[in-house]
Formats: sequence, C-alpha cells, structure tokens
Amino acid sequence: MGRVLGIIAVVLVALVGGAAAFIYFAGPDRIARYAERRMSETTGREVRIAGPVDIDWSWSPRITVGGITMSNADWGSEPRMVSLGQLETVVRIWPLLRGKIELPEIIVDKPDILLERNKDGVGNWVFDVPAEAEAAAEAASPEDRSEFPVIGTLQVRDGRFRFIDQPKKIDIDSRISTTVASGTEGEEQLHIEGKGSIEGRPLRLELTGAPLLTLRESETPYPLKLDVKLGDTSLKAEGTLLEPVKLRGVDMRLDMNGGSLADSYALLGVPFPATGKYRIATRLIREGEVWKAEEIDGKVGESDLKGWLTFEPKQERPLIRADLRSEKLDLADLGGLVGLAPGQEDTDGKIIPDTPINLERLKAVDMEVAFKGGNIQGPLPLDAVQATLDLKNGRARVDPLKFTMALGTVGGNVVLDGSKTVPALATNLEISNVKLKPFFKDTPFEEETAGTLGGHIDLRGSGKSFSDIMGAADGDIAMVMAGGQVSALILEGAGIDIAEALGILISKDEPVAVRCMVAAFGVNDGIMKAKTLVLDTEDTNIAGDMEVALGKETMRGRIEAHPKDATIASGRTPVTFGGTFMEPKVGIEAGPLAAKGAAAVALGALLTPLAALIPLVDLGGGEDSPCGELISNAKAGNQGKPVNPGKPDQGPSKEPSKKEKAEKKGE
Repeated sequence: MGRVLGIIAVVLVALVGGAAAFIYFAGPDRIARYAERRMSETTGREVRIAGPVDIDWSWSPRITVGGITMSNADWGSEPRMVSLGQLETVVRIWPLLRGKIELPEIIVDKPDILLERNKDGVGNWVFDVPAEAEAAAEAASPEDRSEFPVIGTLQVRDGRFRFIDQPKKIDIDSRISTTVASGTEGEEQLHIEGKGSIEGRPLRLELTGAPLLTLRESETPYPLKLDVKLGDTSLKAEGTLLEPVKLRGVDMRLDMNGGSLADSYALLGVPFPATGKYRIATRLIREGEVWKAEEIDGKVGESDLKGWLTFEPKQERPLIRADLRSEKLDLADLGGLVGLAPGQEDTDGKIIPDTPINLERLKAVDMEVAFKGGNIQGPLPLDAVQATLDLKNGRARVDPLKFTMALGTVGGNVVLDGSKTVPALATNLEISNVKLKPFFKDTPFEEETAGTLGGHIDLRGSGKSFSDIMGAADGDIAMVMAGGQVSALILEGAGIDIAEALGILISKDEPVAVRCMVAAFGVNDGIMKAKTLVLDTEDTNIAGDMEVALGKETMRGRIEAHPKDATIASGRTPVTFGGTFMEPKVGIEAGPLAAKGAAAVALGALLTPLAALIPLVDLGGGEDSPCGELISNAKAGNQGKPVNPGKPDQGPSKEPSKKEKAEKKGE
C-alpha cells in the first residue's frame, strides 16, 4: 500500500512540477505529454491524458486535468486499471519547492479503479518498472503520518472501486464518495459503499472515515467505522487507527454474529469449525505486526466463550495463539470439529461422520490454543474439560486432553495429521474410575444401575473422513467394570426376556448384581473383534463373542450363560445381537445349546487375557477386586465360583445363590 501511495505521490509531483517548470515555455498540451511520459516510466504502464488540461496560475495554482487513464496488466480482466473523468487540485508552490506536498483542495470526478489478483496470486498493482523508477517510488512512499501529503478537503464524486481476487473467489464492486456529515461543521467524511461476492456469497460493506486532513495529524487517532455483511455473517467495527498509513495502532470494538463460525473464514482467515448461531464481541488491537482480540465475550449456540486470541502474520502460515474458557459448553454446538452440522447426531443414518476432512483449512494457519471448560453438556455431562491444541502445518495434536468428572476421568492425547494427502488419526486415551449410573440418567434404569468403569482406547487409522479412518483403524479397546449392578428392566427389554433366555433368575424389585465385566477388543483394518467379553454375576458367568465393522457401523455377536450352580435350570439359550449402531437388534439363537464342557473350556480361555488388562485401568481394587478374583477362579478351574481369597482348599463359598434367595423369599 505504501508503494502505491508513493507512485501516486510521484504522479502528483510530475503533474505539478511539470506545470511549474514549463508553464511559461509550453502550452497545456506539451505539459500533458510530459506528464504522460513521466507517469508511464514510473509505472511501466501506458498512461494517457486526453485532456483538457488547464492551469490557473498563482502561488497556489489550480490545476484541472481531464481524461486520465492507466492501462491494466497484460492478464487483466479489463484494458484499464485506472480512469479519472477529471482531477482538480490546488497546490501550494513554496512548500513544494521545499519537498513538501500541500494540497488545500482535491476534487476527483468519476474515478474508476480496478485492483485484481490473477490465478497465481499476482496483483495488477505489481508494476514492471526500471530500478531507478522503483527507487523513486519507494523514496516517495510515506513512512509515517507526518510524511503523508497535507490535504485540506477531498471531494470524490461518483467514484467506483473494484477488487477481484481469483484464488479467494472475491469480487467486490463499491462506490466511493465524500459527504458532509451532520454535526461536523462542514467537514468532508470519507464514505465507501460496496457490494459483490466472496466465495459465491453476497457481500455488502459500508465504511465511514474522518476527513483525510486527520491523516496528517500524527497525534490524533483516525476514527473509522466499518459495517460488513457477508451472507448471514455480520461484522461491525468502530474505533481508531493511530497509524492509518501502515494500519498500526488499531484500537477498535468489534461485534460479529452469524449462522456458523465456519462462514467467517473468508473474512478472518481463521478455520473455525461449523457451529450453531453465534455472537462474539471483543476489543481488537494491533501491536507491531500482531493482532490481538482481548476481552472476548461470545456465545456459540448455547455455549459461552471468553478469553483472548492473537493473530501473527508469518511468511508460511499465520500463527494463532489463544487462551479460552467456557462456563457452559454444549458439545452439540461444536459438532463441526468432527464434521457434523450443529446439533446433528448422525449423517445418512450413521453416527461417525463421513464428511471429508478439510485439509486446506487445516493447513491454513498454525495454532497454539489452551481451553478450559466447565458444565459440559453432551451425551454424558462433564464437570470440567482441559485441552491444549498444537496445530503445525496441518498436524493437530491435542495433548493433554482431560475430561475431569465427578463420575471419573478420561485423559490422554489425540493426533489428527493432515499434513499429507490422506489425513491420519491416532488416539491414546485412558479411562479410570468412571461411574456407570450417569449413563442412564433420566431413564427407568437409573436407580438400579451402578458400577465403576476403567479402560483404554488406542486406535490408529487414515482416511479422507472420520468414517474412513475408523474403517481402516488398527489398535485395541478395553473396558473393565469391577462391582455394580444392572437393572432387571434392561434384561427384560428389546422385545425378549434376556434374563429368561440366559437362565438368570431375577426378582422384579431387585437389580442383578455384577461382580465383574470385561470387554477387550482387538481392532484390525476397521474390524473390531472381541478378545474377552465376560459378565460375572453372583450365579452366572455370561461370556460371548462380538465383531464390529467400524466403517460400516454394523455388528454381530452372541452371548451365552454359564451357571455356577448345577441346580439352576439348564434351559438357557444364547442371545444374539446385530444390526447397526443406529438400529441395533437383539434376538434368541435357534438350535441346541453347546456342550457344557466345551463352554467351560471356552470361558477359561476368554478369561486368560484379563490378567493383562487389570494393571491398565484404575478399578480401585486391582488384583483384590472381584475381577482379580474372577481370574483366580478361572485359573483354578472353578469356572468363576466365589472362593475365599488365599484359601482355595476350602472350596466354594457358602453364599446362597440367587435361586436360593428367590425360593427363600417365596417361603
């Protein structure tokens, strides 16, 4: 911008200097030809002055020049870059002889200016000029406000300014004029109104500035007011610029609102995720080359947002640093982080989004963001979230990531690497001391459900969407629950009596006590297969097998009961399940029951990997927990029967079975 202003200054000096030097020796026509030649040499573009040219000579001559045009770059969309219907200015001679430009009055009639970038990002304001002309333009460029020409009044009549940026799909056509604002004692205010489009969305803008004379007053901040509407995104800014020539010393209040933060990318260049409706207010300042948003006060959907953010231009990618916090955060408002629309829970009948990951936006900026949140609303309410995001060249790492809850903790790290053609995801999360009851909040099962969960999730995969990544993932998933209980109503659900099918004796007013639950899966190429799937109750061990296709979101499996007491009815039947994540199906397997001996052997084999899982999770009991006891029983060949720890020779525990409890209660 400074270079362009320098060229304009050289043009003015050429006009005025040429007039002063040759006024007594040549007519206006020769003066115009001289000015044409000087401007053409300075810009490297053809400059024409069609006239008329008139000079009303005095110590402050009034110069009127009509029909000025400058050609566009060879690749330009139109032949002309600049055209002026008429330029009229008053110049003070004595300051000009001292190298100072003082213009008491400038009147510009019908200016038409076209600035544009081609598909390679080259602007038409980049001139192909000789080195000496380049040096002259740089020397004439104002370094600060005090070097800007002293302008008394500026009038722009019926002006037009157009800006086209092919790479960013920007097309703006604006009207420029100066008006006498009410209450300003006749001062001319700069007024710009524009319309056009950015990325196909309609754009309207309005800018109001103080008289240009204020630009010269280095101690006076230059007031500015901006109103932009892009699609349903609205941005309003009002404040001052201490150094308008170099856009420094910015201190403005900014208010922005719209349907989704993702839509603000064209205005701000920040790759926000898709969100619900939002409103953000902040104080925007610029210190050196760094922009800073302080006192952020915003709301996204039903979530609040506060903190600060800085934006630092870099040669390769801008750097954003932020420290944000939220007292109330609804995870549905941030569904765009995983490719969902705000509030959307599935896409095309699937839970895992299959929207392609936007690598271009992921690589647009680098980010260092710390976030803390409380009262997190989602499928499972959380009391606190802590996350630190480090994004470099398209590789996003969230480490540490910690969900701290009254019911337990989930912690670890997640990496989304978008630096290559196909993005890759890696998760390493530990789950500890998580209570089961909140999962069933506000359901009929809440009161009778209890237990403590632990486990880990270790997955790695690559693909163009999160669905593709899961469809190609490798790794391990394990969950263990030590102690607890399951509502009897759950076992009577799904249109069949699961308890009856498995041979479990339940009472209508009592939940089923669970001593231990283990679910361990190996994941290979998106197929999750059970290594261990066991539920140990007081009377029965329930073991099974399960296979899940993560990409297709389908599953199939069966579970089978293994009674601990031979007196329990043997008419049990395996329960099967299948369907999709969105529509699971439960049924009863037809055909004869497998041999008891074979089932017993299978159960012992299934329990064997459990010993390796216990140290990985925080169960609050370790080897002394019911799960630890289950392992000991399996190793001792007792098929999960309770024993007195350390005294295997005393045989099974004398604790009554559930059948005996039911019979006793019936008596």
